[in-house]
Amino acid sequence: MSHQPYEDLLFSDEELTHQESAALHEHLQSCESCFQLSVAWQEVESQLKFTAVAAPEPDFVNRWALHLEADQKKREKRQNLVMLVTTWGTAAILLVGLIFLAWPLLQSPKMVILTYLYQFIGLLSLANFVQGLLSALAEGISGGVQLVWIFLVVGGITLMGVLWVASLRYLTNPRRVKL
Repeated sequence: MSHQPYEDLLFSDEELTHQESAALHEHLQSCESCFQLSVAWQEVESQLKFTAVAAPEPDFVNRWALHLEADQKKREKRQNLVMLVTTWGTAAILLVGLIFLAWPLLQSPKMVILTYLYQFIGLLSLANFVQGLLSALAEGISGGVQLVWIFLVVGGITLMGVLWVASLRYLTNPRRVKL
């Protein structure tokens, strides 16, 4: 015999129909385990209904808030330590890699100085080229276009850049939820 339907009826919060109530009553008279379960459940229900709810100890909220604050500080401290160790570890790995890559250059400082001098001269020549290009462009523009239009075009380009950066920041920033 299956006891499950009768146990479901016994623990049901809904009002039982007359037919369900009669079937449950008949089953409880013939089944000792379901009868004991019914008696035990009635005791539990009466204790749940008539037992007073325990009140929290005085100053519970303040102690809980202090505990929460201490827990948050501990969590922040742990996160800061993990971040510090990760940063220093990464910096150490990068430094070792840099030393490994720069080791041949450190054997010959003359080559390092010549390389940097060559790059500096290259940057100067690039700056000279850009200056010539901009001056030629300015001379060509100044004859045909008024200065107001130049400011409007540069301002429009700047505004579009600012809008692009602002929208990119808005779309990539995670939403923060304050508790």
